[in-house]
Amino acid sequence: MFEQAVEEKAKIVAIKESFSGNPTMNMSRNVPLALGTTEHSITFEKEDGTLMIFKVSESKIENMRTGLTGIVKYRGRKFIEFKRES
Repeated sequence: MFEQAVEEKAKIVAIKESFSGNPTMNMSRNVPLALGTTEHSITFEKEDGTLMIFKVSESKIENMRTGLTGIVKYRGRKFIEFKRES
């Protein structure tokens, strides 16, 4: 069954970037070729104190920063958007 999207007031409490590298990096002309991925996550705190953590693309967090409050829209564990309060 299809889950409905949910919108809730929340505050951004953390934005993280983590790199997962392959320990067996290849070399090309004595330069390491990074075989890894960068993951971004954002943590929201709802009004009741519950934390929600979503993995997001870099483009989704470009204009976000810790401390912003607004409406977070998500479906299940999937982040959809964040509308900042004016």
